[in-house]
Amino acid sequence: FSTLLRQVDLVGRIGGEEFAIILTATDESRALHFAERLRHRASASTVAHEGATLRFTVSIGVARLLPDDERAEDALARADHGLYRAKQNGRNRVEMAETALPCPSS
Repeated sequence: FSTLLRQVDLVGRIGGEEFAIILTATDESRALHFAERLRHRASASTVAHEGATLRFTVSIGVARLLPDDERAEDALARADHGLYRAKQNGRNRVEMAETALPCPSS
């Protein structure tokens, strides 16, 4: 997967099975294109384990940093929301996060 990344991009594990990739100087369209390429590459990959060939998929949430964001975590929260929407909508897909998170119910 490292062949998809540029030297200016940052990758990190943010917990459990979740990773974040920060694509610097990238607009929404290019970020979605990158995410789709990553999703496709993952679903086309196989891993040999104990005589079996394993396949896997990824669900991806994409968000952009907004001018009103006070912290990077604001964008990560939106991306996380997009990730869970991707899982709810059938997995192995990319979902663009909404510009604002839904308000919690009272």
